[in-house]
Amino acid sequence: MDLVRSIAFSFAMLAAHQVWADEAKIFWYDPSCRYLLVELPEGFGLYEWRSGTEPKADDAITGDVAGGPEVEAALKSSGEKMSLIHWGDAKKSEVLLRAAPRGCLNKPKKK
Repeated sequence: MDLVRSIAFSFAMLAAHQVWADEAKIFWYDPSCRYLLVELPEGFGLYEWRSGTEPKADDAITGDVAGGPEVEAALKSSGEKMSLIHWGDAKKSEVLLRAAPRGCLNKPKKK
């Protein structure tokens, strides 16, 4: 019985530390390479747009945005759906912008 409690406690602690985003804001999108950066509750996520409604910077999206790697999301304003690939997360946007493909023509410039 103690083993079962230990396992249950371990899963409960793991679940408490996971962050699931049901809504997020698109921080940056580059149509030349189809990559976007999304603001998550604890940082940023790098995604590749696969199909559906094309995203735009400042759009709010809903769905299991922090899940993945394949993510089904929707525009909050209209409910239009899109498919994304979730490539990774980081606390700072600059880390993920460096990880975006070199072919992205509209990366924000360093200040």
